[in-house]
Amino acid sequence: MIITVSEQRGNELIKKIRGGIIRKLDSARILVHYDKEMAAGFYTYAIEEFGKLLLVKESKLANNLYEINTD
Repeated sequence: MIITVSEQRGNELIKKIRGGIIRKLDSARILVHYDKEMAAGFYTYAIEEFGKLLLVKESKLANNLYEINTD
């Protein structure tokens, strides 16, 4: 399935994903002192979200739309 969103919505999505990545990495940084396995989980989640960020960023079309392939 392919989802098409406007440039503004795509930029908002990128900003939201980036903020989530930063929060997860900050949480991992704090948790590593208390529970390394939980910290590793947050770190792994942040890496997965980074993949999503790359997918969205690379989906921008010439006509200022984002075409995101969800398959």
